[in-house]
Amino acid sequence: MAYAIELFLDPRTDRTIHDLWKEIAVAGVSSYMLDTDSTPHLTLSVCDSLDPIAFRPALEELASQMAPFRLVFSSLGVFKAADSVVFLAPVVTAPLLSLHAAMHEVLERFTATPWAHYLPERWVPHCTLAMKLLPMQVGSALQYCKLDLPIFGRAQEIALVEFFPVRTVYRMALGPGEEGRRGRAANMPE
Repeated sequence: MAYAIELFLDPRTDRTIHDLWKEIAVAGVSSYMLDTDSTPHLTLSVCDSLDPIAFRPALEELASQMAPFRLVFSSLGVFKAADSVVFLAPVVTAPLLSLHAAMHEVLERFTATPWAHYLPERWVPHCTLAMKLLPMQVGSALQYCKLDLPIFGRAQEIALVEFFPVRTVYRMALGPGEEGRRGRAANMPE
């Protein structure tokens, strides 16, 4: 089972992106993001193996030290491959890079299998709108992404997500506070 550490967004931005997923699915381009029950997010890291119980206190500590911060999604992008991806790209800011670097410092104590393209200095921050696209579907996906850019949002939570199938193991608010320290678990022992 693989794991992703994801940054979840404020409710308004989450809804905006979820609505885009629906538009792309209704248009017949790709329903992948809906079919997998994903939550709109920025992936900070992916690894092939991890002990979620052992990792949780370290992620809680990191979350409590990082305040929620503003995100500005300013452009659309494409990762072109056999299974292409269309995404929203955030402006790269100091808080985003700081959280990413700090998370990787924590993560390296818990896994030896981080995916290389999520490592610091290789990572391209993105919020996936459509994926597993054939080359001829990329243009259609972009066509259905009717957006008034930029989109202003906030990074509010960090989560451990297991895949496949996609399942949020636990999520926690950024910043100090009872919920930020405890996190919210999904079928996870305390």
